[in-house]
Amino acid sequence: MRKMLCPQCKVGAFFVMNERGERLPVYVSDKGEIVPKDATASLEGYDLSEVYCFSCSWHGSPKRLVRF
Repeated sequence: MRKMLCPQCKVGAFFVMNERGERLPVYVSDKGEIVPKDATASLEGYDLSEVYCFSCSWHGSPKRLVRF
């Protein structure tokens, strides 16, 4: 699986948040699929319409990520 990268800092590590503010580390595949870093974790209850970069302050739609 190839990972999509942050358009600002070119890092491929992101997280998503739920309504309680809990973070779940994820990657975004080159097909646009959000994949939890921990394979046993569930995405249920998390907002998948917005991802946050671990490295910089960027956040936005997974569709805005770039390939390298």
